[in-house]
Amino acid sequence: MTPRERFATWEMVRELSRSPLVEIGAHTWASHYGLPANPQGSREPAAANRGWDKTTGRYESDAQFTRRMTDDVQKVTAKIHEVAGKTPRAWVWPYGAASGSTLAIAKQQGYQLAFTLNDGLGNVKDLDNIPRLLIAGNRRSRHLPAP
Repeated sequence: MTPRERFATWEMVRELSRSPLVEIGAHTWASHYGLPANPQGSREPAAANRGWDKTTGRYESDAQFTRRMTDDVQKVTAKIHEVAGKTPRAWVWPYGAASGSTLAIAKQQGYQLAFTLNDGLGNVKDLDNIPRLLIAGNRRSRHLPAP
């Protein structure tokens, strides 16, 4: 896991957002983790799955999931707007795991683009499933393919 001190700071986001070449997207407020997703204890991306509560022996209800993710999307959207002065348009799925329920919530908040970790080329007619390249580690430009 990447140490938090290596993340961009809000001051960096503010500075980057001033460039017309940079689009600040959202990646959730606090849902980039795996939650218990079944009685067997498997962990799945929180932004795309209903959690399993072993104390009650039940899955998170649709209403609970919607409330949890609506709160998350609202918080990250408000913070980016506060810092960057712009409401984000791009939603970036944690772990690339998409959910129709969360996508609907993001769209209600004004998101127009959603990025997955799927392979392939993007399609301008499918802006809800834009492939992205995950670059792990501290890659130097010489390691990246030339345009």
